[in-house]
Amino acid sequence: MKKTLAILLSAGMLIGMLAGCAPTKDPADTGAQTGPTTAGTTAPPAQAKEITDWVHYQTLANEMETFNILFSQNNKELSVLSNCIDGLLTNDNYGKLIPNIAQEWGTEDGGLNWTFKLRNDVKWVDYQG
Repeated sequence: MKKTLAILLSAGMLIGMLAGCAPTKDPADTGAQTGPTTAGTTAPPAQAKEITDWVHYQTLANEMETFNILFSQNNKELSVLSNCIDGLLTNDNYGKLIPNIAQEWGTEDGGLNWTFKLRNDVKWVDYQG
């Protein structure tokens, strides 16, 4: 009895795993050819619409402990909070500093005092919202 149950469970798991790996057909793919063709050759199918906007939703399993980014110790909370603020500068893909809220920045005394010129189109939020 145990051997039969083990075989049935193994077969069910194998079928479930194979069903999850099955290829799906794109409903937008009608199989129609695009562009001119010559005898014996086919044109490549039309490209799918380019993704221009990406929305990523992030959920938390429990309440956030703090809304102060300086005191956040949870990685998910820190990720949410860091997406809610903009810094003066940010980094490009190569690690180089580029302007974010600041248009220009510089120092005149060797790095003791820094001056940042801020953009005019930034919306500021205070404690009253």
